[in-house]
Formats: sequence, structure tokens, C-alpha cells
Amino acid sequence: MFWHRKLLAVLIAPLVMSTLAARPAAAEDVVHYPMASDSLPGATVHADQGRKLPDGRCEFVETGRGDGRPAGSPQVRISRTLSVEPGTCLRRTARAQYPADAVPASVTALLDRSDKAKDQTTTSEKQVTTDRAAPAAAGSWNGSIHGMMLDPFDIPVTETISELFWSFDGALLSASHRSAWEWVWGVGWYLDLANYSHPNNGTVASTNTFGYFVNYIFPPNPFEAVWAEHAVTYFAGDHAGGWAYEFTVIWGGEGADRLTPIAVATTPS
Repeated sequence: MFWHRKLLAVLIAPLVMSTLAARPAAAEDVVHYPMASDSLPGATVHADQGRKLPDGRCEFVETGRGDGRPAGSPQVRISRTLSVEPGTCLRRTARAQYPADAVPASVTALLDRSDKAKDQTTTSEKQVTTDRAAPAAAGSWNGSIHGMMLDPFDIPVTETISELFWSFDGALLSASHRSAWEWVWGVGWYLDLANYSHPNNGTVASTNTFGYFVNYIFPPNPFEAVWAEHAVTYFAGDHAGGWAYEFTVIWGGEGADRLTPIAVATTPS
């Protein structure tokens, strides 16, 4: 099934590999992902312990949660990987938070760089029952999470998006859910597997988006593949205005050290 993709990679890899010459510097046991000093003003550095999978790969999870009441200024929260120790699955991330109307141009530029996309939108409505949740005042909110893999030139080559618009009128929790997948086909990426879920149980509504992306052109050896599994791209909101998000990512293959994970979440407060 993949022979034609590999043949295509052999034919056109020399044309694109010259544009992929930049790659992160790697020490013996740490892979570093360079970041321009002005790309995330005010960012702080954090150590995150990932999970070692049975096959030796590392799984990393980025999460956040908060309360939408009282309503505040929408915020954009960014987490970008700076380094990974493959042996221990320890990584360092740069994290920053900005009001939605004061996001650096370096961040907004990331959100519309793909050349292929698909999306799935649904709506839901569920009555809140007294045994499921305490009464709450009416309100409406929205939020999203973008999970991306950047190439060495800070171009998001794979992306999953989960968006949620939700409201509560005192009895019904209503929601509009959107899952989306984006990728840069022009340098060989394609979406191999995709799935989504849009549940609403009357107390919590959520959007979760899964995407598995593969590339046979990007690796140094065109007969190998590099891949990125966006295992969880999740945004949820409850009838009281609370919110939560998660981006879980696993990546590997030939040339995987050229890919940098980044999560960009927009939250009600």
C-alpha cells in the first residue's frame, strides 16, 4: 500500500531535503529544540516528567484547568518543548500566558500555516438533573486547544484542534463541538488516522480529537518514516463555567528529533 509513497519520496526527497538542513543540536543524552529568545516573552521554564512506553518511546502530556466564573479576560496559554532526555522521558518546556488581545505575533503566526485540513462539527444539548450537579447560574463560554508539531523552521507541520462553545440556561447544557486536523502536505505529511468524540452528559461537554500523521519525505532516509501521534487533544467545559484541556503527544521514527511539540490553549479566563 505504501510502495508508491516511498517511490515518491525517493524521487522528490533531494528537492526538499536542502530546506530541512537546520536541525536541533543533540547532546549525548539530551535533544535540544532551539527557540528564538523573543518568541515567547515572559515565558518560564518547567521540568515535566513524561511516561516511558513499553516500546521505549516517551509520551508527554500538557494539561490546564480553571473556573469560568466570574468571567474574566480570555487567556492564551502556550507550552513549547525545549529539550527531551529520551532515556528518562524528562523534558523542559517554556510556558507563557497572555490576554487573548495581546498575544505575540510569533504565536498567532503558528495558527494558520497548513495547506491541508479537515474538520468535524456537531452540536449537543442535555438537561442537567438534580442528582448530577448542583444548580448554577446561566452563562456562556468558549475555549480551544491546538496541539502542534513544529519543523526546524517553526512551521506547524501537523496539528489537531479541539474547540468548544458551551452555554447553560439553568436547565440545559448546550454545546457546539469542533474537531479539526491540519497538516503540511507540501513537505510530505499526510493524515493517516483520525478520530473524534463530542460527548455531553448534561454536566460536562467536551471535544476530543485524535490524529496520527506520517511522513516519508522528511526523514534523512526516504525509505524510513517519521510520525506524530496526537493521542489526546481535549477541551471540556462544565455547566458552571469550569474548563479543562489536555494535549498528549507521542512521536518517533527517523528524524523525529527535528519535530518540536507545542500546545496553544485559549481559555475563558
